Amino acid sequence: MKRFALLSGALAALLAGAPANASRVQRSMFEDDQTLVLSSPTIRERTLDDLQTLGVDTVHSVVFWNKVSPAPLSTHRPAGFDGSNPAAYPASLWDRYDGLVRGAQARGMDVLLSPSSPMPAWASGCKASLKVRKYCRPNPTQFKRFVQALGTRYSGTYADENEGKGVLPRVARWSIWNEPNQGGWLQPQATKRGAVAPALYRQLVRSCSARPRRSGAARARPRAARRRPASSCATCCASTAAGARCAAARWTAAAASAGAWR
Repeated sequence: MKRFALLSGALAALLAGAPANASRVQRSMFEDDQTLVLSSPTIRERTLDDLQTLGVDTVHSVVFWNKVSPAPLSTHRPAGFDGSNPAAYPASLWDRYDGLVRGAQARGMDVLLSPSSPMPAWASGCKASLKVRKYCRPNPTQFKRFVQALGTRYSGTYADENEGKGVLPRVARWSIWNEPNQGGWLQPQATKRGAVAPALYRQLVRSCSARPRRSGAARARPRAARRRPASSCATCCASTAAGARCAAARWTAAAASAGAWR
């Protein structure tokens, strides 16, 4: 009840400030990975019930790469591992996302998934500590395979190997990476020579943007908004520390300049 009261209060505050002529097709979206994917199934289902009562249309969740991958703390990819095949991942590690997708569909809500860091150490191009590797220089090829596995699993034709054994619902909405202009998700943001993260993000977008569609889901869309380039990649975040946050507008312009949207 406490959670419901908090959610109700938050929604009421938002509605109170909404204009009377708000769009009738405007959709409400909710994200809380702590309760929806990082807690118990009981808490997840209770939260989904609350969201349904509040009229939420879409649930957004980050798909934490290292939460479903084998040997996430190893710097070496497991021998013979095919990252594009969802059956190659430990079946039980998919349960948190399978349950979310099933639960949302059962309540008439859409799901938006964002494959992102933290990632397995073996997918990092950085020679650094395990803590840093979780966010540092993701390998575009390995990420592409991860996204392909997700697209296949949630294509609407894939049968769960574990819970339920039934065909999993289709997920049609995707975005690539979570907050790529934030050092807590993607590193390095910049070096003394200039911005780095926009180019890293471009590689991720270009490597996997067609993967979900080929696997039966909708085309993945870049996480940041499209905008015309206003500055070069070399000047964005030039004075920003490697792990810090670059201003969203400058960062997005740099990503556009690097060709992330083409």
